Amino acid sequence: MLKHYKIGQVVYYHEVWSDSICSGIIESIETINNTIAIGLEDVGVVDKNCNIVCPTPGHTCREPKDLYPTAAAAYDDIERKNNLRVQQWCKEIKTVEDLVRFPLQHSLNGEEYTDHNARKAYQIRAKELLNITFDHETNIP
Repeated sequence: MLKHYKIGQVVYYHEVWSDSICSGIIESIETINNTIAIGLEDVGVVDKNCNIVCPTPGHTCREPKDLYPTAAAAYDDIERKNNLRVQQWCKEIKTVEDLVRFPLQHSLNGEEYTDHNARKAYQIRAKELLNITFDHETNIP
């Protein structure tokens, strides 16, 4: 797997804090505490076609398993993982009581701390259990 990575190569990764796909240029490949670490010079947030949407100067370090060869591959994999999380949470919210408890365990409306996947699962189950539809912009029933 490491044979595929070379200094100067452009790769893509999911930046969790901003929930964005970013591009970076490999600066270093090291082993730190028995973990392979790939040092990247950040280039910017990119769209699915690899176009820079917002430059993000800086540096980061990622494991090879968190890197993608294209922005499209990163977007597709993150969407797949997000859908699995939503499905799992929907399965866990079985009753109205589960629905009431769910926001106490997840950040559904905390600006940069909002877990949008948890929020989506909550809205799906509110519709299914109670026929409540939330306004997309305001989240007001």
